[in-house]
Amino acid sequence: MTKVSVIICTYNSEKVIEKTLACVFEQEGLGREFELEVLVIDDQSTDQTKALCAQFPVLFLQNEYNSGGPNKGRNVGLRMATGTYICLCDHDDHWEPSKLKNQLAVCKQAPIISGAYQIIDTQNKRNLRRGNKISSPLLFKKNETFLQLLQRHYRGQVIYLSGLLFSAELKHIEFEEQYGFLDYDWLVRLFENQTSIELPNLLFTRYVEGKNLSFNEKYRVSDHQAGISLLEQYQLRYPKESRIGIQKFHGTLARYYYLINQLPKSRRLLLKSGLFPKNWFFFLTSYFGHRLVRRYIHFFG
Repeated sequence: MTKVSVIICTYNSEKVIEKTLACVFEQEGLGREFELEVLVIDDQSTDQTKALCAQFPVLFLQNEYNSGGPNKGRNVGLRMATGTYICLCDHDDHWEPSKLKNQLAVCKQAPIISGAYQIIDTQNKRNLRRGNKISSPLLFKKNETFLQLLQRHYRGQVIYLSGLLFSAELKHIEFEEQYGFLDYDWLVRLFENQTSIELPNLLFTRYVEGKNLSFNEKYRVSDHQAGISLLEQYQLRYPKESRIGIQKFHGTLARYYYLINQLPKSRRLLLKSGLFPKNWFFFLTSYFGHRLVRRYIHFFG
């Protein structure tokens, strides 16, 4: 029987971890079509996370110190995973009951499987669906999604960590631990030289709110620095794609500073981010109309 390893990193997750683990163990086909190995790696929680996890058949491990992000735990999980396939699950994400069944149905066709997901923005009370408008699995050729990621081009395969199932043959690709919470470089290296599939099915729900990492300045600045550093390593082999990706990183940080009303910083970065209509729109409205833009445009999530 096929074994799937599920890696869940936790930190003070007592409000959400029971629901997350329940949806993992309520997967359709469990025990008949596949078996699970669930690895929970905790980052020194100070609440009841450990006691709540003990109610489920998981292997619970704790980092020896608080690492400040999920990546150390993800790497521990990757090294310990014994499944044929691996999934990552954030401690507050909710899988659909058919997630693994749908992904395993096509796993022989490509080593990486993604799918649609929805975002529930609890602060602004709105739901967003992310996924291509397709009715059957969509195959991406070798390096197609890799080049999409280099350019930070989001019109190709829809990707988010909790929506991935990937072959254990790729488990040697680990996450950065310098910052401890970035995943762009991991995704780039995961998809390099690989084919992949996107499913039309809704696989999971992601919850975001004002305190989400997307709105954290430390995260945004670190993501910008690490992303540009990675792309510089690909400049000789993929000059066009790397240049576009670097411009997109400048644009993302510029829009963040626009959102938090640090407009001089935003303008400086927008001038580095390429002659895209969206960037000129933000640059011009940073002088006139930025309050209306911040109120009505959805920036991140």
